[in-house]
Amino acid sequence: MSWATINNISNRTINSVLSTMRVAVHYAVERKELDRDPFRNVKEVADSPKEKGVLSFAERTKLINAKPTDQLSRLAVLLGLLCGMRRGEVRGLKWGDFDNGLINLTHNFVSIEGLKKPKRGKE
Repeated sequence: MSWATINNISNRTINSVLSTMRVAVHYAVERKELDRDPFRNVKEVADSPKEKGVLSFAERTKLINAKPTDQLSRLAVLLGLLCGMRRGEVRGLKWGDFDNGLINLTHNFVSIEGLKKPKRGKE
């Protein structure tokens, strides 16, 4: 059993870390701070990423017909299902985001980072 398996680290995480390290090492080799690239012959770990699934019609129907005791949770589920909103977009909603029957998505809530404004492209 590998160290990564014992420590519950996914192959995707291992490859991501390896890629990050390669960038830094490549930069050091280019600047002649290292004689050679020690990662040159290191192969990535086999990885089969899971595709983010789309709910089936039956799953959507089951969620719509569910009767949670908390009406706010029901509203959040229905907004996500019927408006095509992502979880973070639903969690980031504020009262000011509702105007004249429209929902303005101006925030996203990510557990680690909290409430965030959307990233803006170059204008």
